[in-house]
Amino acid sequence: MRHHFNPFSKSGCCRVGVISTFHGLSHLNKSQLPCDMAEVRLDYLMKAQAPLEKVLARIEKRKCPVLITLRSPREGGQADLFESERRSILFAFLGMADAVDIEWADRIAMKPILKEAKKIKLPVILSTHDFEQCPKPAALKKRLVSMKAAKTSGIIKMAVRCDTVDELARLLAFQLENKKENLALMGMGKCARESRQLLPLLGSRLVYGWLDAPTAPGQPKVSELR
Repeated sequence: MRHHFNPFSKSGCCRVGVISTFHGLSHLNKSQLPCDMAEVRLDYLMKAQAPLEKVLARIEKRKCPVLITLRSPREGGQADLFESERRSILFAFLGMADAVDIEWADRIAMKPILKEAKKIKLPVILSTHDFEQCPKPAALKKRLVSMKAAKTSGIIKMAVRCDTVDELARLLAFQLENKKENLALMGMGKCARESRQLLPLLGSRLVYGWLDAPTAPGQPKVSELR
């Protein structure tokens, strides 16, 4: 299928509505959603034993742009799979996706996926998650520089723990200092909602909220991110 939507060509911030249940896939039938793109979390669906062929069929008939994510357990994923299994599943879905999320930590194991995405001109979100802490500015910068070095066309997503006003201020300052980068920065935790309201105003390229159920600490409903 021809990819009809590129979130990286959109000016401003792209709102992503997360779908993590089989019932939630009904949102894909709607031509109008409170977001710019729906993310289908295959790992959650697999944990619930949803038939992948039915998930693929729902995506094929979608009326909205779709981001495919098969998160690894170490980055918050719900399906414990061998790397070869993850690659095989992602390959099956690439042709129906408008974008794909690949973890920075798995960039070597997922090199065939990255290569195929480049071949078919599929946008990639290169992501990293820190559920335990909000790194210091120097550590955030080091991570950003390393991820940029991968030269993956698309957006760099960095989601980190954010529980205090000081940590929120740290993220806001970092985003402002790097507003010219293709960066999507967001917080998880007690200040998740505030981070997702403010960071897009400073240049964050993506903001996530749930369509059917939260998938990250403090993640708000996507309709609250207008």
